[in-house]
Amino acid sequence: MRIEPISANTEREIRGMVEDSALFRGMPGATLDSLLSICHKIIWEYGDRILFQGAPPTGLILIGEGTVEVTATTDEASTVMLASLTTGATLGEVGTMQDANSTANVTATAAGWGLFFPKEELLQVLKTFPRATERLTRLINARAGHTLAKLRNRE
Repeated sequence: MRIEPISANTEREIRGMVEDSALFRGMPGATLDSLLSICHKIIWEYGDRILFQGAPPTGLILIGEGTVEVTATTDEASTVMLASLTTGATLGEVGTMQDANSTANVTATAAGWGLFFPKEELLQVLKTFPRATERLTRLINARAGHTLAKLRNRE
């Protein structure tokens, strides 16, 4: 995985992607500018591990292109497939919002890229746009329910 600066050539595309995302839709222009000023573009290849279960939180990733597989390792050391996510999905929301270690492994199943928003800077921006915080909380609750159901089905 590598980090690339956001170039002037891609800035418009990235701004549009963020504006259209379910998480940041409706964000005022000045807040959106602040959000874009803190993000970095990350590029991954097939098989790259993007997040590691148990790792400390570093920030949120908005998938721009590509597909990832979300898995968790149980106490019995078995791996549970939780989800396959693609363009527009977010990663790392639990750690970012709840200051908890990553609850899953995320591995690229196709080459792609995403926007990385460092945790502390993102939380500062979100203070000015509470709707995004509410959306993240709903997403976390929905994913937690989905994860519990998947784990229960394995018992």
